[in-house]
Amino acid sequence: MWQIDTLVGTSDHDVQIHADSGTVLAHDQERTDDREQAVDPTSPLPVAEAMAAALALREGTVRSWKLEWDDGRREYQFDIEQSGRTDEVLVDVETGRARLD
Repeated sequence: MWQIDTLVGTSDHDVQIHADSGTVLAHDQERTDDREQAVDPTSPLPVAEAMAAALALREGTVRSWKLEWDDGRREYQFDIEQSGRTDEVLVDVETGRARLD
């Protein structure tokens, strides 16, 4: 399943899409006063480099990731699982620094 979160005007959309068929499984929408900015997954830190930094900090399997604005900065968030435990690792897009959340 693919999950896409997007902001259109003052509406926050959460869409779930079947990965094989492309069928929309769910679409939730709510009003928001968020003022998020568009993100580019290739600049200035490509996802592969951010994932390497996250895995250097926390070994395991990446179960999910996202790129978002949070508290005025762009960050990748990786959910990394090892031995049944999942930790969230944040990687700052500007510095490339990884930290446990």
